[in-house]
Amino acid sequence: MIVSILSYKIDGYQNLEPIHEGLKSLVFRAQRICEHQPVILKLLRSEYPSFNELVKFRHQYIITQNIETPGVVQPLALEKYRNSLILVMPDEGYISLADYLQTHTLPLTQSLKIGIKLAETL
Repeated sequence: MIVSILSYKIDGYQNLEPIHEGLKSLVFRAQRICEHQPVILKLLRSEYPSFNELVKFRHQYIITQNIETPGVVQPLALEKYRNSLILVMPDEGYISLADYLQTHTLPLTQSLKIGIKLAETL
């Protein structure tokens, strides 16, 4: 179940649309008000994340910031939010493979191409 956006107001962003709810994080589509830029916001689910969770989240930002590989999204910023952090990434309009597969089927050759591309990226 996707979280209610009513409980999330993030200064500097508007039009929050939840797109993923994981065990430890939430992901929203939004618009950065100052630049009218579409972005993806990833934040920790816990209102009071542990020090370890914050360190891991910051580490995720640092790693992705320093990888220049096709298929890896370059983050725009890591911002403070309440007692936590928000990872801000550009929104290029893509949807998750899981969402795509809800309405489409992939031929075996296409599935293999995607698997190979993921393996190359990793």
